Amino acid sequence: HVQQLAQEKKKAKRLELELDAIRSPTDDEAVKRQQRLQHMQSSSDEEMMSLCQQLSNEILARSNSDLEMNRIKEMRERERASDLAEKEVLQDEIRQLKLQLEEERKKSTQPL
Repeated sequence: HVQQLAQEKKKAKRLELELDAIRSPTDDEAVKRQQRLQHMQSSSDEEMMSLCQQLSNEILARSNSDLEMNRIKEMRERERASDLAEKEVLQDEIRQLKLQLEEERKKSTQPL
């Protein structure tokens, strides 16, 4: 809001200078006012370009952050899926070993 207020003040000042240039009784005063007006306009344009550049940098930084967050999320999802698959393989192996152990126990308890 502060930036908008400053821009509005500059706009009002520029309009006052334009009005004064129109009402000016002498050519020298009109030329001076016109020069001041042009200076203010170029200053305003430079300010606007600076703000645009700042906004562009902020958008770029935000985009990079979002991309990095998405990359990390995808990486975590892949790791989680890999961990789940590995856990399932290990659980299957444990089940098979338990069955094998049970069979060995049955064999050892059976009389010859």
